[in-house]
This record gives sequence, C-alpha cells and structure tokens, in this order.
Amino acid sequence: MLQLPLIHASDTPLLHASLQALLWLGANGFLFLLPLAVFAIDRRLGVRLVLVFALSVVINSLLKNLLALPRPQELGSDAFGFGEFGFPSSHAQLATVFWGMIALHLRHWLVTLLALFMVLATSAAPLLLQLHFPRDIVGGLALGIGTLLLVWRYQQRAESTLLARGPQIQLATALAITLACWLLAGFYLNDLLLTGSIGFFLGSALAAIAHPHDAIHPHSLLWRGLRYIGGMVLVMLMVAALQRLNAHLTLSSTLASSITMAILGGWLVGGAPTLLDFLTISFGGHADPHHPDDETPSGG
Repeated sequence: MLQLPLIHASDTPLLHASLQALLWLGANGFLFLLPLAVFAIDRRLGVRLVLVFALSVVINSLLKNLLALPRPQELGSDAFGFGEFGFPSSHAQLATVFWGMIALHLRHWLVTLLALFMVLATSAAPLLLQLHFPRDIVGGLALGIGTLLLVWRYQQRAESTLLARGPQIQLATALAITLACWLLAGFYLNDLLLTGSIGFFLGSALAAIAHPHDAIHPHSLLWRGLRYIGGMVLVMLMVAALQRLNAHLTLSSTLASSITMAILGGWLVGGAPTLLDFLTISFGGHADPHHPDDETPSGG
C-alpha cells in the first residue's frame, strides 16, 4: 500500500505544527465552524449544515466499522486519538461537505477558492501525518462530493415539501431517519462517535422543527461577529454543563453519548439562537426576510 514519508516534528517543526492545526480543524474544530454558519452567516444554511454534517458522520462511522480497513501500521491502532479504522477519511469527507456547502450557499469566487483550499489542506494533513492511506482520502472526498451533489440536486425540493406538509410530517421524517440510523448502528454500539452523532442529528432536527430559523440576520460584520462570539459562549457553557452531567449519569456510555449530543444539537440549532434573537432585537438587530439560497437552483 502506497504511503508518503512521515513528517517528524523535529525535522520540520513549522510544517508539522501546521498539519496538526489542520488535523484539529478537521475534527474538533467543527465545534467552532458549525456555530459560525448558524450564528454569523445564515441560520437556514447553518441548520442545513448541522443536519447534513451529523448524517455524514454517521455514514462515515458506519462505513469505517463495516469495512474495518486499518490505518498505516507504523502509528498503531489509535494514533493521535483517532480510531483504528481509516477508510473513508472523515477529515476529507467532512471538510468537503462543510466547505462545499458554504461555497454553494455564498456563490462567490473568493469563497469558492477558500473552500477548495481548505478541503485540499484538511485532506492532506492526515495523509502527510500518515494517519491515512491515499485510498482513505480518495474515499472521503468521493463521499463528500456525492453528498454535495445530493444536496444541490434535492435540498430545495425536499425542504419545500417538508415545509408544505407541516411539523407533523417533519417530525415523522426526523424520527424515521433516526430510527434507520439506530438500526444500522445496532451492530456497533461501542462506537460513541456514531451513537453521539445520531443523537446530535435528532436533537438538531427537533430544534429546527420547533424553532423557525429565518428570523434574525444582522447585516453588519460587527453584529455578525458579536453574534458569533455570544453564540460560542453559550455553546461552550452548554458543553461544560453536559460534561458535568455526563460524569454523573448512571446510564450506559452509548445512551449517555446520544442524550448529551442530542441536547447539544438542540441547543446549537434552537436554544442558543432563540436567546441570541432576543439579545439582537434588544440591542438593535432586525429581521431580514430575504435569503440568498431561496434562489439557489435545485439542479434540475
């Protein structure tokens, strides 16, 4: 199997530190990137991103467990805190989904170039650190691109149908998707990333149904920045509270991960934006009924 030379921190410290930063951005960094879309760019895009992102993690985890293809052996079975299976690469897949959906939404050439750079850089980092074989990166990129094509082709039609059918059908759809995920995850309940992502999807979906996500959109960069900072404070407070809650729960780790991530998803999509809406209105924010993605072509 083809492998690239391992980059050591002692040989190239600056490059190694940059790759580590990209590695973090393509994993834990999404805790900061997803709120950026929800709080500062556009909430409709943010909700869509959170839901697609959660399902992408579920698909990635299922495929990793099902195919059980190992990572490069030199780094052991759990290098850098990641699992033992490497195909498909979650860094490549999730970076493609996140930055691709941002580019499709904003439709500006500079954003598109930034998105392309971030996808390539985030995909290259685990490859150069020998966390993945090239096949893993290719598989992740293929899954991410496939997801973007499905979103571009069917997103507007699916959203219009669900909005027209009302909250009951929306709830039934969310529960059906969650049930299907749990049935598939039943074979791999020891994978807490998988079970937590299912909970994250359900909590986010329920909050999206209960909380309209097209109310407040500050125009100025200052207001967007303040809204993002305030939103991140609320998110991190919830993360800290959930960590304390998880330490006291007597439930199984599988159930506890799903419940805590469901709460976090609901807070990100519904709770925190509701509080921020109140603060934005109180300090001069206002509603913007127009959304650029309302005019996004459905792809045929």
